[in-house]
Amino acid sequence: MRKIDFSKISNVKQMNSLAKDSFVSHLGIEITKINKRTAVAKLKVSQATMAPNGLIHGGSITSLADTACGFGTMYHLKEKEMFATVELKTNFIAAVQKGTIVCEASLIHKGKTLHVWDSKIFEEESLKVIALFRCTQMIMYPKKTEEKK
Repeated sequence: MRKIDFSKISNVKQMNSLAKDSFVSHLGIEITKINKRTAVAKLKVSQATMAPNGLIHGGSITSLADTACGFGTMYHLKEKEMFATVELKTNFIAAVQKGTIVCEASLIHKGKTLHVWDSKIFEEESLKVIALFRCTQMIMYPKKTEEKK
């Protein structure tokens, strides 16, 4: 596992570079906006994101939202801090077969150990909402070492 100093990653270009050669880039997810309260990501619907029934796979939608929220949390981390998603929920509202979908994630709660994000996932062209998503991110701090006597 590579060590990453998230405190030095603060803009869209750096975040997309970090995602290179990962699950995120495999799906084609791109971060398009990041700030203290919002993270926006998009995904072009492709054969790789589809379920066998010809509709976008729910896991693709959930992965887009989890990625946006994860990068949103990453924006707040200090040196040596890490994070992990500890809970998520997706409500699917409509199906998609083509185009690009966008996730707008908003920070609802920023505590010392937990961040809670709400997201709306919609079609880029029509703005039709296709899913709602909420997740909780746990902030992990480095272990304190005992001082030598």
